[in-house]
Amino acid sequence: MSRLAAVVVVLCAASALAQTPVAPPAPTPAPAAAAPQRRTVVILDDRAVKDQAPPAFLARVVDEVTKLRGMSVLRFSEARKRLAPKADQALSGCGDDAGCLAAAARGAGGDIVVTVRLTKREGAFFLAVTRVNALRPQIADDSGTLAGNDADALAAVPEAVAELFPDTETR
Repeated sequence: MSRLAAVVVVLCAASALAQTPVAPPAPTPAPAAAAPQRRTVVILDDRAVKDQAPPAFLARVVDEVTKLRGMSVLRFSEARKRLAPKADQALSGCGDDAGCLAAAARGAGGDIVVTVRLTKREGAFFLAVTRVNALRPQIADDSGTLAGNDADALAAVPEAVAELFPDTETR
């Protein structure tokens, strides 16, 4: 084959290739949306039960828990509004029963129940902060401290919360 014939064949092939439809490039996959981070809802027991801590203690616990990454706090008084009337009525006789509190917390969308108790014994204050798993109420952690006065007990709240949530980073 002569050079002229080879050039003609190449030009014809190039012309044919130029007219052949080319498939569009495959679309680039969209970046995977980040999975929403699961939020842990902590139900703070603010019901008027025996030895319930004063409002300043409850507010301090709320402040400390909300500093933790992935945590949000809902007070039981607010959570009860989400409960069915029958479940809310059952809660009124609940006392300190962890199973009952856990059932109510689950009904209100909570994962954890935190109770705060302040008891005065023989001139000293005892602060007890308890964490109960709403899915498995038999799993509970306590953090307690003995203080000379209520101001000392209030100052111990951050340490008690940190002890209950040791693996949780602050925001």
